[in-house]
Formats: sequence, structure tokens, C-alpha cells
Amino acid sequence: MVGAPARAESMSLIVTEVYEALLLAGVPDDKAKAAAGAIPAARDIAGKDDIAELQAATLEKIAKLHVATQQDIAELRASTQEKIAKLEVSTQQSIANLQAPTQKKIAESLELTRRDIAKMQRDIAELRSSIMFMKFVYGPTVIVLLLKLVFFP
Repeated sequence: MVGAPARAESMSLIVTEVYEALLLAGVPDDKAKAAAGAIPAARDIAGKDDIAELQAATLEKIAKLHVATQQDIAELRASTQEKIAKLEVSTQQSIANLQAPTQKKIAESLELTRRDIAKMQRDIAELRSSIMFMKFVYGPTVIVLLLKLVFFP
């Protein structure tokens, strides 16, 4: 295997061993290089310690994000409650501003209605008295006229 170590100088030890084993097995040089090159370098493969470290870092970031999210939610809740309280005050003021003129108009309408009712009652009393007057004044007159027509044609 003359020249094999020269080709494999840039390869890691494991990759070089795989490459040489493939050559010894009769695999053509270009295919052996391609197969050995597909093996990731040891420095690029994560080990248990690397995975544990990444997991711890990820959990720490998740915990920080959870705290930050809880703070954001608390701030939004407080802000929303404050805005709702302001809207309630504003709504109550608007209602109060509308109630005063409305109550005044209702009171004016009630007073006008009372005056109209009193006038109608006076008019009814006057009509009754006019009817009574007509009964006593015109009633005998009509009877006298009828008697005159019947007895003195």
C-alpha cells in the first residue's frame, strides 16, 4: 500500500483506517475515499458530555424564557386591568353626563304632561257644566216648543 498514508494525511485516524480497510477489501480507490470521507470526524460527533451540556444549557434558556414570559404576562395583565379601570371610569362619567340632561328633559316632559292633564280636567269640568246648563236651559225650552207645536199648530 504504497502511497496510502500520503493520501490519508488529511484524514483522521479512524477515517484513515476505514479507507485502508476498504482498499484492502478490494474497493476501488475513489469509492474507498468517498465512503471513508462520509464518516464524520471525531471532533464533529457529539458525545454524552456534549449532549448533557447542551441539554443543561437548553433547560437553563427555557427556564429564563419561562420567567421572562411570566413577567411579560404579569405586565400585560396589569396594563390591561389599568386600561379597563380607566375605561370603566370614563364610561361612568359618560353615563353621568348623559343622565343629567336626560333627567332634566324627563322632568320637563312630566311637568308639561301634568299641565296638559290639569287643563284637560278643567276643560272636562267646563264641558260638564255647559252640558248641565244646556239640560236646564234648553231642556224646558225644547219641551215648551214641542208642546206648542202639538197643541197649537
